[in-house]
Amino acid sequence: MNKEKLIAARALIERGWCQGTYARNKNGYSVEFDSPQATQFCIMGALNRVGLNIEDYRKDLSQGSFIKFNDITGTKDKVLAWFDRRIAEDGSVE
Repeated sequence: MNKEKLIAARALIERGWCQGTYARNKNGYSVEFDSPQATQFCIMGALNRVGLNIEDYRKDLSQGSFIKFNDITGTKDKVLAWFDRRIAEDGSVE
């Protein structure tokens, strides 16, 4: 179940990644992660959008914070790589 949700969240990031907010619309304005207008997502917005509990995955981050990982030290490629690692582990929560 989590694996499919992680794949779906990764696809959201692949189509459009953002920083500084959970989600943005096609014009770059901040919107709620569950908004139908959302076209770009940060890692937390994508996880929330597909119904995953972000607390279950926080310990995966060496920085200890999704905000720091996504917005300060992160890049789209790093975020996608994080999803790839989690998906390869069958989406399990340790």
